[in-house]
Amino acid sequence: MQPVRNVLNQPLYPSTRAAQARRILHGCDAQVRNGSYALAPKDVTLWKLQYRSRAALALVFTMTQALLGFALLVLVATSVNARIHHSVVDVDDRPLIPLTDAFGFAEGGHLDLTISNIRLFTLHDEDVSPDWDNFGLFLSPVDAEAGLEQGLMDPNKCILEDINNLVTFKDSGIQSVIKGPENGGVVSFTYHWVVKSGGLSYLYFVNCEKDAPISFDAKIEMYNMDRKGRRDYLSVGETSLDAVYWVSAGAGT
Repeated sequence: MQPVRNVLNQPLYPSTRAAQARRILHGCDAQVRNGSYALAPKDVTLWKLQYRSRAALALVFTMTQALLGFALLVLVATSVNARIHHSVVDVDDRPLIPLTDAFGFAEGGHLDLTISNIRLFTLHDEDVSPDWDNFGLFLSPVDAEAGLEQGLMDPNKCILEDINNLVTFKDSGIQSVIKGPENGGVVSFTYHWVVKSGGLSYLYFVNCEKDAPISFDAKIEMYNMDRKGRRDYLSVGETSLDAVYWVSAGAGT
């Protein structure tokens, strides 16, 4: 019968087998049975606990990655929704109404507006024909708010006269919505604008008509185009959709 050898290929004699086994197993308690070594029950239990601990840590790490990926996807979805606005103006006579949050347009960015349910009210029981040129929409840079406030201080002048408005309510498309389908008009009308100069801007509605509250619904989409010609609803300066996608995909693996 050949003597049992240790990791250094040195023979182990019965008198030293237990001590050598303990050294070989880095301090683990061992039993010698028929020339072989086996871990004692308490050491098997210890190894099982270590294995379970590692498995639990791996599970926690995987769950953390999955949650991080989900959070990034929610962030993207929230950002997209923030650039698709559903604005409702309800019997409002304010001269200046912001319809969107600020959005950073790149040069050649896009603004799509679908308007519907336009209704005009009067504070008195008078049949008045409004000047529809006194209602309109325009984009304003975020740093122009002080100038807008100053322009609103003159009661004899409409601010739409001094700015490059997108459209007034005298436009034929909006007039078709005002008529409604029962009078040969349409339910809604959609405009598409290209923002040539770009910049961080708000979309405002202006009402210069005196004592004329108005209601309407507006769906507003603000976006830029990426290199592949796809819509990018993230404002200029924010992380691109592709980058967020790859980060979230990496977090989920």
